[in-house]
Amino acid sequence: MDDKVLTDLEFDAILQQLLAHASTPIGAARIATLRPATEPAEVAIEQALTIEGIRHLESHGALPFGTLADPLPALARLTVEASVCTPTTVLELLQLMRAARDVKSALAMVRAQPLSGG
Repeated sequence: MDDKVLTDLEFDAILQQLLAHASTPIGAARIATLRPATEPAEVAIEQALTIEGIRHLESHGALPFGTLADPLPALARLTVEASVCTPTTVLELLQLMRAARDVKSALAMVRAQPLSGG
């Protein structure tokens, strides 16, 4: 999709609105690289995911991500043998693990609920 079409669609404004809701630096970086799908199969998949997300929000509210620091520097540090993490880094990683646990629990509760007809 060329830049003129993206400009005509005001796609940058859409990305800015989406960025305002990003909970993590990784999410914000991912949003910045988004482009509209153009292949019919990809469009269908993205629409299905969007519908699923909207239904989840309407039925159960937002997932409990919270606001997280970018974990990539801390995770990269863990790959270096004999490196030492600061207490702040350890706390950030702990916050990330707690957020992952909370999201996993929230999704497990949704899966355990019987489907309603309708």
